[in-house]
Amino acid sequence: MEHYDSSNTACRTAVLSYLTGWTERLHESSYFSGVYSGAASGIRDLANVYRSTTYARPDFIDFAWWNGKADTDAGSYVPSTYWSNHQRIHQYAGDHNETHGGRTINIDSNQVDVQPPVNRDFTTYPTVSSGANGPAVSALQYLLKDDGRDAGTVDGNFGSRTDTAVRAFQSARGLGADGEVGRRTWTALLSAGWQPNLARGSTGLEVRRLQRALTAALGRSIGIDGDFGSGTEQAVRDYQTTRGLPVDGEVGPQTWTALQSGQ
Repeated sequence: MEHYDSSNTACRTAVLSYLTGWTERLHESSYFSGVYSGAASGIRDLANVYRSTTYARPDFIDFAWWNGKADTDAGSYVPSTYWSNHQRIHQYAGDHNETHGGRTINIDSNQVDVQPPVNRDFTTYPTVSSGANGPAVSALQYLLKDDGRDAGTVDGNFGSRTDTAVRAFQSARGLGADGEVGRRTWTALLSAGWQPNLARGSTGLEVRRLQRALTAALGRSIGIDGDFGSGTEQAVRDYQTTRGLPVDGEVGPQTWTALQSGQ
């Protein structure tokens, strides 16, 4: 998405809606999404709705900011805690000539810091707190950073920065800010994000997000495969029944909101 006038509300809303559709379609096919745009327009607008439940968040950003610095710092355009899990590309120089092997070409220059996400699929989500370590803590740290929290390095060690990030997340979600990550905190973290309508037959990364959250919420293993089949539908119905929600086996804003509040 090339630079545009983000002060124009209609234009900005149209761009965010279009990029939501882009991310949604890729996620349905279990692909990650990346968005290129100007730091002062598309990327800043995405940052402003980072925790939105209306707009889908891309997994990676590629921002044009020709400041000549070969880093992935987006300055005031994007908080340093957003897209901080190795999710950034910075186009730091525009059109210029470079010569390689005796041939001159006109190119841009980019700094890349991207990695695939850590594993977040578990059959159970154990209660963890300060001093814990292991794969579940790595998943916790990744999820906290994905929510825009400063949880430190994703190293599987539950230290002071992770503890502070957990408490901040719990406080923001109206949970007891005790630093202990149990069923409610796991459920809220695993379900965080936008709220697409899902039902039997849905597929992709948003279904996996739902399945993780249901596994934590119900305390039993839900197959985390990105396929909303009969098992997932039954889990949704069980969740809706036990939380006093309308029972239809479909996941809309009401069910997402309950999950995201840690119910």
